[in-house]
Amino acid sequence: MRTADLEAKEMALKMRGELEQETRTRQKEIQDVERRVLQQEEQLARRLDQLDRRESELQTRDRALGERDKVVSASEARRARPWKSSAASSKALRGSRRRRPSDSSWPRSRSSLDARPSSWA
Repeated sequence: MRTADLEAKEMALKMRGELEQETRTRQKEIQDVERRVLQQEEQLARRLDQLDRRESELQTRDRALGERDKVVSASEARRARPWKSSAASSKALRGSRRRRPSDSSWPRSRSSLDARPSSWA
């Protein structure tokens, strides 16, 4: 009977050792998987931060281009109708224009423009 008890105890110890070894192996595998999952989460968080920064930069560029587009459109609109300005600006333009001399030497008609002065002959 003693031999059977010893064999049973040895078998139990052997099975217990195998079970503990298998448990350690599984725990190591679980830790490896957890570590990989954490690394992937960190990598995804970094990518998300990058995308957020890119989106913010693109929104800033979009706003700047929108403002620039407004300025260009306004400038083009002013160029398309340059003499249709407000009364105040047209008065300012009239005041800044150079006036014709009042003497008779100023040509008044197209024919007088075509005529050459006698000094050119």
